[in-house]
Amino acid sequence: MARAARIAGVVMFLCGAVGCRSIIGIDDLSGDGLKATASSGAGTGSTATGTSTGTSTGTSTTSSGAGGAGGMGPVAKVEPFQNLAFTGLSDITTSFGSIFVACGDGFIDKVTFMNGAFTAYSGEQKPQFIRVTGKDLLWSALPGVRHGVNNGSIAATTLQAGAVQHMSGSADYIAWSTANALFVYDYKGAMVKSVVLPKGSPAIGVATDSKTLYWTAAGEIDATPLGVWDGAMPVYTALNGPVLLAVGDKFLYWSDKKGVQRGTIDGSLPAASVSDIVPTRLIADATHAFWLTGANDVWVLPNGTAKPWVFVPSGLAGGPVTAIASDAQYLYWTTASKIYRAQKP
Repeated sequence: MARAARIAGVVMFLCGAVGCRSIIGIDDLSGDGLKATASSGAGTGSTATGTSTGTSTGTSTTSSGAGGAGGMGPVAKVEPFQNLAFTGLSDITTSFGSIFVACGDGFIDKVTFMNGAFTAYSGEQKPQFIRVTGKDLLWSALPGVRHGVNNGSIAATTLQAGAVQHMSGSADYIAWSTANALFVYDYKGAMVKSVVLPKGSPAIGVATDSKTLYWTAAGEIDATPLGVWDGAMPVYTALNGPVLLAVGDKFLYWSDKKGVQRGTIDGSLPAASVSDIVPTRLIADATHAFWLTGANDVWVLPNGTAKPWVFVPSGLAGGPVTAIASDAQYLYWTTASKIYRAQKP
């Protein structure tokens, strides 16, 4: 019960051999316009109970102020997601209405709309990234990538040793990069595959959709069809140090030394600069791209638009933001101790 102090006004009890505990008694929580700036390579990425922190009307607008590159759009109406407090939140992911978070104090927690929070795993060493596919839950911790299930009913095991640089997931696959290798977990086959990389070109950022695995390498973005583990194809080349990578319905988004760039998933259009601020986190889904900046602002770029805007200004975020995630309806983000959300614009 060492973590009892982290939840206010809830009842906790321990369960099972894996050290999980349920948390109950919680209130129900109530493109295109591409401007070419780089050449492409060969073609072929509820309302909460409790008081909202810094809420807005959801109809006001804000200017980006990013060197003239930003646009105007609605500011997020911020909602705390459940009346919960955590310790050292490092990452967040979503799956079919559930939220999964990695906590710096060694807990892997599941948070749902109806049932509050449930600890699936505990005693993990410095968990950092977390992703879910089907019932399988993967997270990075010492000594590498760890595997469990979303209800904590089996003991966690280590799938792959090594420090993880980036991790990405889709409906059937979770991919991650280390300093010298790229791996994919196949949910349906329950196996880890090693991707053969071009010599001297290790993967950095990684992203996957339902068909293709993408990664950033030295000056380019490469791809391979899922299931083909030794056929890297360049999507964009001659890039300015790409690092973070995200894939949406039609677009790839990546960070580089100049900010955020956007291209098509097949490399058929030239890459375009959409922001001149280098992000610390970057995600995309079927309708939007979101990124977090060092100024603690969360920016948004809906598909089919040319200019992003600050969707969650730092003053409304609830504190320094540590991670972001999205589903079909909401953007979610974490501070060190809280989960927040806002309906997507």
